Amino acid sequence: MESRRDARFSITIDCVRTRRSVLRVSAPRRLWRDPRFLGGLALIALSVLATAWLVADARAGEPVYRTTRAIAVGEKLDATNTEIVDARTESKAYVLEGQLPDGALAARSLAAQELLAQSTVTTQADSDVRRLVVAVAEGLPSNTSPGDLLELWSLPLDERREKDTPGSEKIASAVTLVKILESNSSLTRSGSRIELLVGSADLPKVLDAMSGRGVLAAVPIGPS
Repeated sequence: MESRRDARFSITIDCVRTRRSVLRVSAPRRLWRDPRFLGGLALIALSVLATAWLVADARAGEPVYRTTRAIAVGEKLDATNTEIVDARTESKAYVLEGQLPDGALAARSLAAQELLAQSTVTTQADSDVRRLVVAVAEGLPSNTSPGDLLELWSLPLDERREKDTPGSEKIASAVTLVKILESNSSLTRSGSRIELLVGSADLPKVLDAMSGRGVLAAVPIGPS
């Protein structure tokens, strides 16, 4: 009996041994040797470089001058009213950095944030205009800015004038506003002191009106 049991036990052990199989697991591949990983890194690097190139190309431009505020014709151009910006002008018509001549003047009225074209710069002052500061009894509209054209009117000081007393008279049809100065305490609350460019032909009338007993009024030309 014991021999049979031993034989059965031996057969069971042999069956277990024959069912056992060896599973071989390969060692994990190092990540930096994986071609898929390396290819992914290459694609990411190329994407970053392409994006950087596109951004740099979009921002690329030439350093040119730009106005920082409205500038009247004949006004001096310098660091107080211009700045350097990079702009893609695709034209040679603008003043590049370092090319603004000494004593440069505005050849025409310039708006704020306007790129400085070579045609708008001159070094010769216009002999037909004069700078003049005048006091006007009525204030200017809030949207009036340097470079705007104005009419100058002479108004009678006394509203109860006699029949033969001259009324309002236009003394200059197109003067250029240079800037609005701080109000003087001797003026009325609504009055202003303004600096103008006055044509030499209109200058005698303007001076006569300033020395007379009347008051001056400035009226912007064009839509408000």
